[in-house]
Amino acid sequence: MKTHKKWLLLASVITVSLMLPTITANAAEPSPQTQYDSDLVENLSPNPTDNTASLHYANGSYQADAGQTQVSIPQDSSQPVTFTDDSSAAGLAMKATGDDFTNGTYTENQTVVHSGTDASTGVQAIDGGVQQVFYLNNAQASHKYTVDYSSPDLDHMAFSKDKTGNTDGSVTLYKDKAETQILAYVPAPWAKDATGREVSTHYEIQDNSLVQVIQPTRNDTYPIVADPTTISTFFSSWKWIYRSPYWSLSLVPNGWLRAAGGPTGAMTEIVARQSWNQVYAHEHNNSHWKNKNVNGMFNQYECHFHFAFWKSAFNLEPARPNPGLAKTIAAVCNPR
Repeated sequence: MKTHKKWLLLASVITVSLMLPTITANAAEPSPQTQYDSDLVENLSPNPTDNTASLHYANGSYQADAGQTQVSIPQDSSQPVTFTDDSSAAGLAMKATGDDFTNGTYTENQTVVHSGTDASTGVQAIDGGVQQVFYLNNAQASHKYTVDYSSPDLDHMAFSKDKTGNTDGSVTLYKDKAETQILAYVPAPWAKDATGREVSTHYEIQDNSLVQVIQPTRNDTYPIVADPTTISTFFSSWKWIYRSPYWSLSLVPNGWLRAAGGPTGAMTEIVARQSWNQVYAHEHNNSHWKNKNVNGMFNQYECHFHFAFWKSAFNLEPARPNPGLAKTIAAVCNPR
């Protein structure tokens, strides 16, 4: 839940249409009576910290410059939320249905809140995408929320898998049947009650729709918070630089990628695969790479992701030799 910049792979316009009743909120409108607590949401969320972009009001919407990504969240909740970059003219539409959020629309801690009696929803511009929070006030709130995706670029949705076929419950939206080009990524589902206790939840895929099922028990304390976040990039910035004697693809990971980095784990493997696919799809034909030494570039990336994810930037250099992954790791990701 915090600041985000774009990366040049997914220059799609990503549209989030919240299927809520029309609520026209004035930008200066005071907060209506609501049980939505943005501080509680932040404390419960397992998402990376310091990733929320600042909002400003203009032309009927709350807008955010999340690095190189521009986000617009209309004050009219029936209108689409959009976030754009410059790599594609295509778009992804996302429509979410759930409870009736009719008590008012306002902003709180860089969150656009559509409040209701039994449940509220909050929308944030974050580093790499948009976070949609479902805030269940009581036991009468819906326990199932459906997100319908559509795009000319969307081929299919599937549960994300690591190299051995394991999944952590996250979902990837693919542009191609071969699953090499990513349109967006939805991290593994989570839900917690007011005390921080984990609440049983999972995703289901129905064609191009994502359903989050939340299964509270009588032992859980309301409010309950859940959040299907849609991520379009794992990098805060991205550019080619010259580091004598090499041209280097310099990638600055965002919080999502850093949180997943490390030697092992299903989430680690899944994000490693998805993020590398983004890098390769966008840059392999660049004049500084020309699709040469692909295995060497992959080994440099794997080394950074698993063993040097704390670095300020991952610098990948096609002209470096490829001695294999083990020797690349031994060379601190910079084989000579």
